[in-house]
Amino acid sequence: MKRSLITAYLFLCAGMAYAAGPNPDELKSFKVLVPDYSKTSGGVSPAISPNGDNVAFYSHEDGDHFAGDLYLLSGIGRIDEDTTVDPKKLEDNPARMPGRYDRRARAIDWSPDGDRLAFLGLDGGLYVKRVFDPVNKKPGETRRLAITDTTDMTRRIAIPRWSPDGKHIAFLRIAGEQSSSVCVVDVASGAERVLADDALPDENYVWQQPWSPDSTRIVYAGGKLAMNVSIGVVETPTPREARNAPEGSVLVVLSIDGTQRKVIRGKPSALCPSWSPVGARFAYSSLTSGSLKISDRKYVGYTTVAIWSCDADGRNPKMLTHSEPSKEQATAVRTAMTRAFAKAIDEQYGATLTPTQLRKLRSGAMTMTEMGEIAKLKAKCPADLQPAGGDSSNDTAQGRMRADVVTEAFQQVSAQMMSAVGRMHMSPVWSPDGKRIAFARGFLGEEGNRDLVVRDLATGKERVLVDHSGISCFSWAKRRTALVAEIRRLMSRQEAGLETKSQPGYPEIWLLEPK
Repeated sequence: MKRSLITAYLFLCAGMAYAAGPNPDELKSFKVLVPDYSKTSGGVSPAISPNGDNVAFYSHEDGDHFAGDLYLLSGIGRIDEDTTVDPKKLEDNPARMPGRYDRRARAIDWSPDGDRLAFLGLDGGLYVKRVFDPVNKKPGETRRLAITDTTDMTRRIAIPRWSPDGKHIAFLRIAGEQSSSVCVVDVASGAERVLADDALPDENYVWQQPWSPDSTRIVYAGGKLAMNVSIGVVETPTPREARNAPEGSVLVVLSIDGTQRKVIRGKPSALCPSWSPVGARFAYSSLTSGSLKISDRKYVGYTTVAIWSCDADGRNPKMLTHSEPSKEQATAVRTAMTRAFAKAIDEQYGATLTPTQLRKLRSGAMTMTEMGEIAKLKAKCPADLQPAGGDSSNDTAQGRMRADVVTEAFQQVSAQMMSAVGRMHMSPVWSPDGKRIAFARGFLGEEGNRDLVVRDLATGKERVLVDHSGISCFSWAKRRTALVAEIRRLMSRQEAGLETKSQPGYPEIWLLEPK
């Protein structure tokens, strides 16, 4: 794809107002399990038990964003929207809190039987805790299954995930910013095996649900992280798949005995793989491209992130979510782009146009193609009509003049274009029955502002459960159609005490049951 004139990251205006929060039209039920009562901790990295009745999470009271305690909320499936349940502390010793709220992978996982929790300790270890002791009905023992070097803060363990049969836990060993290893530990014996050392060093992109339904294989994202999202003016239409993307991450399938390894997906970059709990397909995030025709030789091209799926052997790839503008959005963008282009032509070249051209331009009857011909012609006009310092004999100056016209017009409609296509679909998580996928929908230039969306794979219908909030991590209960999510409501800049755009507030834990 030949890019001309402008390719850039785009940002929306500061202080934009949002209607943030749960969407009652798309929810059967909604409960705030842990409100932002402390203003310092709230609930972080929640994980819902398989039966949907308990939620484990981290919280801290002293403002330490790396050390927290492990808490449990019990009986959430039997409470109504007006009832609150006090969380109980499971671990007095500090647990290791996950990273930044806007890019946080879930750091707690339940065993398939709902009896034990895998979590990360502040000492760098991977721990398993028996939540319910069948004898005394109290929390049981805590075992450390893996340890890392606590003298080196760049080394850590991350994203533990139980196998469906409950016998193993997969996790990531991260060593600095360049490499990480995929590991599996036997829960009974504590024996650890390193399966691969080429996983992405950022745990937020390595996996969501890595295990095959039969507990014999793991899928992860390895290689190099390359996520070049952009919107810009281009001269040729853009193919749907971002074939021009730089060499990026790939999906890799490994057998846990180390005997089989298969790279199943190359370019474009594949991230956040999630194995269907009922079949041999993955869902994952990947770069996707498209373009909106403005005139015969001008397109608004974009490269963003969509949710894809493929068979476990890499065949039959299919884009599940789309970042394409609707017909109404496309018409609005074309109209706005035409008006902005006409204004730019009028300001730069109006004094040199004939009366007929000027009337046609100002009445809105001139097409983008006609205006493009004027811009092309005027860029070759005598020096007295060049911008200050211009030189008609200089091809660079002529190219700069043409670029100025299109760039100015494009910048005026960038917010509309981003609203239409500037979305990033990340972190797909399958529902227990394999019929739906939940994912986070972010917006270019708005860090921390996301929607939580559920897509029905049979009908293609999408339900926005939570919009314009700080969605950090979320998970399904395995035996009921409910999700638990860490949410930070977007505060206005006045509420946040800042002079910047709206900011995510303090973490809460929400229980959401989609229709």
